[in-house]
Amino acid sequence: MSSCPSSYPKAIAEELEHIEEPGIEEPGIEESGIFIVDDVAFVHAEHGMAIANEIKKRGIKKEYYLETRGDVLLHNKEVFKVWSEIGLRYMFIGMEAVDAEGLKQYADHNSDHNSGDNSGDNSGAFALDI
Repeated sequence: MSSCPSSYPKAIAEELEHIEEPGIEEPGIEESGIFIVDDVAFVHAEHGMAIANEIKKRGIKKEYYLETRGDVLLHNKEVFKVWSEIGLRYMFIGMEAVDAEGLKQYADHNSDHNSGDNSGDNSGAFALDI
């Protein structure tokens, strides 16, 4: 596990405090719509937890949407639970297959045709309301 520099969560929270967007009509939520488009942003659980704790500490009220990988979600469930408490509303999860056989075929196809390069994958995505 890598460690999270102490300035990193503070810098992100500082930026979130200054993002101005149209408000929404929901008590306690002043601004909304932060979309985190980095599917590996939460690979290291301590990073995601440190950012969430800084957001909580500052009382930042926003709605968050993010992309992540299925394996990151499964390995870091507690992080996403905390994020759901601070405003995470939707997660978009990339999927290579929906069953073991499809995943095996995908892996075989990928190694035969792309030499391990996943840039051309045809993975689907779905939204998970938490």
